[in-house]
Amino acid sequence: MKLKAFLQAHSLNIFAAVGLLASILILGLKATELGRLQEILTLDIYQQLTQKLFTQANIMAELVLGKYLDEFAVPSLLITFAFIIIFKVFYATGLVNTILSVFAITAKPLLVTPPVKTILNAGILISLINIFLIITKVFVLSGRYVIALALILMIYATFYMAYLFDRYKAGFPKSRAGRAILWVIPASILIGLLTNLWPKPTGFNHEQDAIRWLKEHHIDNQDVFFDSARLRYYAGAPFIGSGGRFVLDSIHKGKNITKPFVVIGGINKRHPEQQEAFAAEYPHYKEIARFNGPYNKKYTVIYQKITPQ
Repeated sequence: MKLKAFLQAHSLNIFAAVGLLASILILGLKATELGRLQEILTLDIYQQLTQKLFTQANIMAELVLGKYLDEFAVPSLLITFAFIIIFKVFYATGLVNTILSVFAITAKPLLVTPPVKTILNAGILISLINIFLIITKVFVLSGRYVIALALILMIYATFYMAYLFDRYKAGFPKSRAGRAILWVIPASILIGLLTNLWPKPTGFNHEQDAIRWLKEHHIDNQDVFFDSARLRYYAGAPFIGSGGRFVLDSIHKGKNITKPFVVIGGINKRHPEQQEAFAAEYPHYKEIARFNGPYNKKYTVIYQKITPQ
């Protein structure tokens, strides 16, 4: 019975694993055709996960901490990561929802049955591990990476909110101020929902706008050097690696860029070093289009190779 229950619970995972294995064995599917999955199908996964961490830690030790504190470089980065994760979770979940979820998780007696709490806590643990591995490997933590954790915390928050309103119906708290505070909770959540539904500022999708411009001008992906995996994804180009700053990597490694067009996205106006390095290394490329992000803080640039007359 236990084996049957296990197979039923993991039927979708088993089906996906068998399908992937069959595709590899029967159809001759190559690892390079698996997109982001090829990152985990590797023998040096530990090196991939820690290489950038140790590299950045060495930079921090040399340029920030100095020789007397250099042994604290890795712990300092990990503490910074923890702060970033907490901030991102607060931002994605909402302050009120996060506080309610903490109360729900620690509530005595339990507001959810033990099996449900075990499942939710397992989901939180898996999400935290996933978030930590992502930020450690690529030093990026977009909001979408914490959505799963945010949803689980919101589920906990609903249990505590139901508990509070049950107390409200029973006449607690007795003071008017305390009862009024309970209505502030759903009001604040509603405001947050309306904020999320509010139209995005102009230029929010500036990188997609740049890709759309290329498509409108019938420029093939094979003729474009994309600066990041995100731009390649938007353009529908094959996956060649995660992260960004492919232009700087090419310059540092001495690889020559020969494509007729180059797209550099996510340029911060306060730190245009990447654009400046490209302009200095490739003066025969001319900017032909620019797409500004929200509030003109970031922008995406399209360059075209100019043939000397």
